Amino acid sequence: MSKTKTDRGNSIYLDRSEGQWKYLDDGLPVVAFWHIKPCGICNKARSRDWHDPCIANLPGAVNACCGHGVVDKAYAKFEDGSCIEGAEAVDHFKEYRASLEEASVEENSELTSIHRKELASLLKVAAAAYKLKDALRDHEDVVRALNLEMVKHPNGLQ
Repeated sequence: MSKTKTDRGNSIYLDRSEGQWKYLDDGLPVVAFWHIKPCGICNKARSRDWHDPCIANLPGAVNACCGHGVVDKAYAKFEDGSCIEGAEAVDHFKEYRASLEEASVEENSELTSIHRKELASLLKVAAAAYKLKDALRDHEDVVRALNLEMVKHPNGLQ
């Protein structure tokens, strides 16, 4: 396993045998699951509009990222062309979250909780499917080796 990095707060590593990045916690390939994997910091999934849940619908923002635990990666770009980054962005996001109405937070939290449970189940099934795929691939190698031996010995293995 190579050095780990992060994707939206989730530790990932380069699986050199397959040539692809995978999540450290469940072995799923990043390329296939980046869009449904919850944030590794808050464990919440993106909103239906693909927003980070902790800053969804940030007023005036064209796009933004909370940084997922890495302050230097946080940013927000606004409709007026201005941009804030790093600690300034994180502070702005904290102020925004504090300003949300309690009822809105409770409603969003309930929906997120339901979505999080469904997503967790989906990711468990996906992880099991990838483990099965790996096991089958290992089995194919054995069958391929046996078939090669049978070619060497036309009358079968001796």
